[in-house]
Amino acid sequence: MLRVSPRTRKIVAAVTAAAVLALAGLTGLAAMMPARAASSDLPFTVTNSSGRPEETFLYVMARSQTTGEQGYVDGSGDWHAFDLPVSVANGTGNPTAPDVSIPGPADGSSVKLSLPANLTGGRIYVAFGEHLTFQLSPGGLVEPAAWNGDDPNHDVLFDWAEFARNGTAININTTMVDMFSVPIAITVKALAPPPPPAPVDNSVPVDPSAPPPDTTPVPVTRTEGTLAKDGRRKVFDAVTALGGDWAALVDVRESDGLPLRVLAPIHGIDSAAPVFDAAFFDSYVEGVYDYYASHALTVDTALGVFTGKVANGAFTFRGEGGRTIGTIGRPTTPEIFGCHGALQPTGQPDQDAILAVGARICAGFHRGTLSTPDRAGSDRQATFDAAAFYRHESSDLYSKVMHDHSTNGRAYGFAFDDVAEFNPSIDEPTPTSVTMTLQPFGSSVATGPVAGGKPAPPPPASPGGEAPVGAIQAESRTAQRGTTLSPTSDSGGGKHVGHVGDGDWLRFENVNFGRNGLSTLRARVASGAATSVSGVVEVRLDSRTSTPIGSFAVGRTGGWQSWRTVPAAIATTTGTHDVYLTFATGSGREFVDVNWFTFG
Repeated sequence: MLRVSPRTRKIVAAVTAAAVLALAGLTGLAAMMPARAASSDLPFTVTNSSGRPEETFLYVMARSQTTGEQGYVDGSGDWHAFDLPVSVANGTGNPTAPDVSIPGPADGSSVKLSLPANLTGGRIYVAFGEHLTFQLSPGGLVEPAAWNGDDPNHDVLFDWAEFARNGTAININTTMVDMFSVPIAITVKALAPPPPPAPVDNSVPVDPSAPPPDTTPVPVTRTEGTLAKDGRRKVFDAVTALGGDWAALVDVRESDGLPLRVLAPIHGIDSAAPVFDAAFFDSYVEGVYDYYASHALTVDTALGVFTGKVANGAFTFRGEGGRTIGTIGRPTTPEIFGCHGALQPTGQPDQDAILAVGARICAGFHRGTLSTPDRAGSDRQATFDAAAFYRHESSDLYSKVMHDHSTNGRAYGFAFDDVAEFNPSIDEPTPTSVTMTLQPFGSSVATGPVAGGKPAPPPPASPGGEAPVGAIQAESRTAQRGTTLSPTSDSGGGKHVGHVGDGDWLRFENVNFGRNGLSTLRARVASGAATSVSGVVEVRLDSRTSTPIGSFAVGRTGGWQSWRTVPAAIATTTGTHDVYLTFATGSGREFVDVNWFTFG
């Protein structure tokens, strides 16, 4: 069943790069705390199991369900309205919101908060190491939009969960609709009504000594958002291994090589510097609309069953008795990834019904389950067989990766992932507590110890990708197979190793990992291979056939001189060793050039 809240927040985020919370008709009001009963507060615990050393900051942003005002919840569980500006002078920009952060838990600890009742459109942000910057506009709160390179939060490690409290109930979910960064799990505990008593058999005399039916509430617990072991690293590796535009969605922080986030494809398209194909779905759309010009598409919704066919370039859907509920024109790729536009038309004869139909068609495009003339899909939507998802070449592979690495297969990879209940939402009318767990980052953040035993980041990269001090230049290899040297246009000049394909290798003698050990790798690589070509670079010690201590996947970066710094984890290594980089690809083609690499 489609939920109105908090999924509506995802649609806003996908449509507007600034992620502005719309508050039509409201003016700025002074900060206030609405009256509420303490018993309606919901205990909310944030547990940090990330393994990261930074301090954390929490932000609880939500609108009042009563007044519609945008505000925040403080560390005491009190809600306050933001004082929004009535207007902003041209050229001055939106004012920065006051810092309303709550000190978050250190690694291995928890912080207890509470969520008041009657809140909607809520987000609970967590940031590592730095505060987040929010802005105030006459229309509402401008939230972090990390996919914009000029957003002040671009280099901050952060993520969020979404929630709404309809009265004292809770609807909460993790989300990857905009991006994936921090692995978050949500656990809700509740007291559910007891099972109904067995039907009364009137043919049997009533036993007056029988105990009355048990009306004791039953404790229930539900958890969503849990990733498989080492899930964060596996998500980044899987997206990188897809190559091409998919790999370009991985955002790496230049200062320390940390994989910050994987952007959703919509933000690879609508960012100031697009990295994703804005025509990705176009051929699939053409095939779908061609096929359903001569075949019927049946769509099941909670509002009824509707049937549509394409005429004059648009679906027309009808219900019982041939009643027209609305039309859906050909969507563009951004409209499919953003779940808006043609798929959510306005001014229709039955607005609610056509929106429900559009949501299911959108899910069909993402999951690749709609039919075309040359490929049979399902002519009845929604589709519930997950084994049939993401098989079409134009499927949303970003969403596939998110589902693949969830322990129960549920994820919010796009705004209508709640179609057929593949979303990780928890909707509980009688909650007693909520826990938000920051899951382990695993080997993707392993770092070498320094004095005092505290972890330290890898050496920072110089501006423009110039090799950091201590980096090993690829051209300094002491032995190799199958590669060549060519001049590089990367920062710092010199030469790079190129023409690298399957089975090739490089040897670097006497690399000193030190007494305390090093456990991260950063490599400067480029690839102009076809989008279908990718491969793996493995790091081995003392023999090119020894067990790898680490690896990373490489796909197309945009060209053979389009250099990117790729981070990877390695097993903690001490002492002095010969290092081998070995290269593998199933494509049989050259897939990577290497300029330098460094350990940390």
